[in-house]
Amino acid sequence: MIKFNVLIAAVSILGMLSVQSADAQSLSTDPDSPVLTWHIFDAPPLMILDGADKDNGIIDGIRHLLQSDLTTLTHEEMPLPYKRFLLYAKEKLNICTPYLFKTAEREDFLYFSKPVNIFAGLKIIMHKDLYASFGHEPSLSLVDLFKNYELRLATNKIRAYSETIDPIVKEYDRLNKVSRHTGSTTQVFRLLSTGRADFMIDFSYRVPYWAKELGIDPSSYVSIPIKEDSQTVISYAACPKTPWGEKMIAKINKALAEEVPTQTYLDVLKRWSHDFNDEELRTLHQQLASYYKKGPQE
Repeated sequence: MIKFNVLIAAVSILGMLSVQSADAQSLSTDPDSPVLTWHIFDAPPLMILDGADKDNGIIDGIRHLLQSDLTTLTHEEMPLPYKRFLLYAKEKLNICTPYLFKTAEREDFLYFSKPVNIFAGLKIIMHKDLYASFGHEPSLSLVDLFKNYELRLATNKIRAYSETIDPIVKEYDRLNKVSRHTGSTTQVFRLLSTGRADFMIDFSYRVPYWAKELGIDPSSYVSIPIKEDSQTVISYAACPKTPWGEKMIAKINKALAEEVPTQTYLDVLKRWSHDFNDEELRTLHQQLASYYKKGPQE
């Protein structure tokens, strides 16, 4: 019986491996391939893979604009966890993502486009009752939350935030004060809503969507500026560091230069930002468009 169970387990593992490698087998390494495979992932309201709002996220809309411009390419989409996308990029497979934060480690194996979006600063998201215990301070320190209050952060498996925030999270992750989830950010919010974590780090405009999906009152949660880092955050498209990837980034940059300054692009950015101040979004869009008017190196 033991041998039989071991055999069944081995067969199951091989089956999972074959499924996991199936996507990779469909990706080319041809440097002249005209096929642009886009990495897509479930992170509402940036990208939405299921439900009534499927394919109607902010980054979905940006991807559609780029695809409408890049007519000489054949566009395909592949749903993948971020960890798998990064693995495929390291393996120099022909796949790009429309949404990624830049880090020094990632620049070792990825080419990044010019900015695709600029977000208002990341916030600490927590239940309003917990926030009240801090005396409604106008901003909170991550180090204090971890070290002095021994609170627990909910996040994704390989989530990167910023050069300032990431080292803090990494330090307290080693001390088992971080709850990581392999699912969507909605599922990470579920950890917070069920008391399995005390706070999240994310963009405030995403809270209403998560709350809607989980049937939770969004007004029960607050978004507080982070003392260690209140800077705006830039996202980019990224492709593997190969001749093919370099060509794709050049094409993507050309399409972005056409699309970013337009009202249509602003309308896409505002698609799920109902709680944003309209003027703030316009200011962020103008800042984004300036990268294409002045052409700074990023």
